[in-house]
Amino acid sequence: MVARTWAIGQGQDRSIDGNRGPPLPTEPTPPTLCTVVHDLPDALAAASVAAERGVAICLVSAPAAAAHTGPAWFRMLLATTRAAYPSVPATGILDCADRPGDVMAALRAGIEHVHFTGQAATAARLAAIAHQVGAHLVQLPEPRLSLRSNRDKVAACRHWLDQLESAPTTPPETGSAP
Repeated sequence: MVARTWAIGQGQDRSIDGNRGPPLPTEPTPPTLCTVVHDLPDALAAASVAAERGVAICLVSAPAAAAHTGPAWFRMLLATTRAAYPSVPATGILDCADRPGDVMAALRAGIEHVHFTGQAATAARLAAIAHQVGAHLVQLPEPRLSLRSNRDKVAACRHWLDQLESAPTTPPETGSAP
């Protein structure tokens, strides 16, 4: 099975059924600020930096967040962030770990992008169901910045994005920024 893969902000989309997304851009695409969010302040910090820099954001839930916080919480986090920063293109990915029931709950809640780490046959069935409701099973994009251990979340986002912009062929380490 080929998992659905997204290069968020890079114009690439390969799906489980082989369909292609939009063509690759001919101009360099601005980087996407991709962060692991644990709460609303994480999401709002990322969105504020994205707004000042004119880039998109990809908000990835904490690992297995679907089981711990639930899809309704994640949907509200995305809605609140999008309402606070309407000019910032924002993608959200809810991590459902290896729990197909959590994927189904996320799809029922209207989550558009879910990450599933379970068996390939189950992933194929879930991807087909997701497709029927206009959603996608996705791989987690790399690199991602985790804001959990950063006291100044805005500064961490700026620093990480500076690194990403200055060395587009060598992305910053996944994890925390100073």
